[in-house]
Amino acid sequence: MTAILAKAFKQASKLPAPLQEQLASQLLDDMAGEAKWDAALASPTSQQLLETMATRALKASRTGKTHRKGFGEP
Repeated sequence: MTAILAKAFKQASKLPAPLQEQLASQLLDDMAGEAKWDAALASPTSQQLLETMATRALKASRTGKTHRKGFGEP
């Protein structure tokens, strides 16, 4: 275990039990989600799809079919 994770667990152990339960649930959910993303993105099919999408996006950009917008803009 890393030092920062040990520090986080030490601080979390001082929280009331309901908050510890909530924190633990969130952490487990986050780890499960990360594992799913890692598995999905590691598959050859996903890699090929990402490459195809990137190629299309670059082509659209080069041909002027894209518009610059800020994050969250429709």
